[in-house]
Amino acid sequence: MKTGRMSSVAVVVLAVGATLSGCASIPTTGPVQAGNGDLPFDEDLYPIPPQIAQDDPVRLVTGFVTASAAGVAGDFSDERGYLYGDVAAEWDPSAQVTIYGTGDLDAVFDPEKQTVSVSFPLAATVDVEGRMTEYEEGTSTTVTFGVTEPISGRWRISSLDDGIVISQASFDLVFRPVALAFGSRDGDVVVPELRWLPRRNIATHATLALIGGPSAWLEDAVVTGLSPTAELVVQAVPIDEGQADIALTEGSTGSLAERSLALEQILHTLLPLPDVAGVNVTVGALPIGGDGSVSLEAPPVPSSRAAVVTEGRLGVWDGEGLSVVDGGGRFPADARDVALAYDGVTVACVIGEGTLATAALPSDLVAVEDAAPATAVLDLTEVFEGEKLVAPSFDREGWLWTAEAEGAGLLHVIGPTGEEVDIRIPGMEGRNIGGIAVSHDGVRIAILSQEGGRWRLGVVALIRAEDGTPLSVGPSLDVGVGMGPSGHLSWIDEGTIAVLGSASAGEAGEIRLVTVGGRTEVIASPPDAVGMAARNGIGSIAVVTEDGSLYVRVSTQWSRVDIGASVEFLAFSG
Repeated sequence: MKTGRMSSVAVVVLAVGATLSGCASIPTTGPVQAGNGDLPFDEDLYPIPPQIAQDDPVRLVTGFVTASAAGVAGDFSDERGYLYGDVAAEWDPSAQVTIYGTGDLDAVFDPEKQTVSVSFPLAATVDVEGRMTEYEEGTSTTVTFGVTEPISGRWRISSLDDGIVISQASFDLVFRPVALAFGSRDGDVVVPELRWLPRRNIATHATLALIGGPSAWLEDAVVTGLSPTAELVVQAVPIDEGQADIALTEGSTGSLAERSLALEQILHTLLPLPDVAGVNVTVGALPIGGDGSVSLEAPPVPSSRAAVVTEGRLGVWDGEGLSVVDGGGRFPADARDVALAYDGVTVACVIGEGTLATAALPSDLVAVEDAAPATAVLDLTEVFEGEKLVAPSFDREGWLWTAEAEGAGLLHVIGPTGEEVDIRIPGMEGRNIGGIAVSHDGVRIAILSQEGGRWRLGVVALIRAEDGTPLSVGPSLDVGVGMGPSGHLSWIDEGTIAVLGSASAGEAGEIRLVTVGGRTEVIASPPDAVGMAARNGIGSIAVVTEDGSLYVRVSTQWSRVDIGASVEFLAFSG
């Protein structure tokens, strides 16, 4: 009998040598020849299940979890051989994947209860739809399997939870991330949602996931051209010489505009996959058609032109040289946290504790070495009054976002023509907010908040009216692990958020690169880092240090950039 839906299950320890099967033998004669170094990913690289160890219950269970990785690449028929009676037919391996992190397994047999309990460090889980949840370092769990000995010396598993558990290395071998493509409500840009799907038959899995639609946290902020009743004619997407054939049932999509949107979504989802060079889509055996009214584009990438405050005056750094407002660009002494709009002209900052202000960069900037002294204060327009405002962020439509740091649970949004909208963040009342950042697509916003002494990074979807006016936000999707206090968040691409952590004086801090729906990577920051901005990709990250130095990411190292002046604040568009 099953013990119910799993919260976590057992784990795989899969040695590299045991993961490879069907490999050709190594030649011992003949000339040495050069290769191209590319290793194709094919079924020969999938793990194979070990022989069932029947004589010992602990070896039986650990062998079963080792075999689970091979089941992902197959049909789980070998894995069901470990199970006894009706359990073999009732077990649902697709219900959840539990990913085992670095550490030792501890498997213990209880002869009185006839159970094997397995304890291990928990890295992440992936649900039946491919959505990943990452866990903090140090999280551990214990899973219990019922075992029986129907024939003396021949053990079998008699109860277990649905789902499988595999090691991190095995997971990376048999699963891959896929960005499902949905449309922004204005029909302009692609909005991705990351899912983790089995590598084998990946085009089929990706198409089925796309048909299933966006997750609940995102669904009210995006559109899809596929109807709720959409289905594949057969549950497979065959690929022949790079051409993926998707046969949808009649009624899977509706109007010509919806068909155009559905086709765009399918192309953006499947073309990045390996072995897919083209896609043919039919609905009810006829070409999907469409009126060509929808063309989803990639979100805007911030230009290389960054706004800077250098030695008390406003300027621009274009990656090569620094220019400033000539004579009249002096920044107020209590101004901080600069943001730059996507128009490359509008600048925002916080004055004191609670005044949000904007200014326009003039076109007649001059090289810093040629500029006259900044005798006049920059002409700033106050657009919002609040208390302890966090650093502002622009979206691609020109709306300016900020929040109060202490417990209000509101986002304050200022429109391009000065209109003001206050949006309540569900579940955020009473939390402190450290920082916010709007994604390049303008559909999501990252919010770093503190609750009960713990800092958490969440992403919420922005729900807008037809004219682009923000109306509300959806529920928060928690992402990332190991967060600390920070006012410096930046989207470095469509799906990754960089968060600058604090450090002791004179020491390197850290930047956490958080994939929305994926994992967290940590890189060291330059010592005494106090500010961060990014354009597109990890190589675009720029860091400002306490002494006014500017560093950029070059390969895996930081390189100091001499721009002829010290830097106080720096911001790319967003």
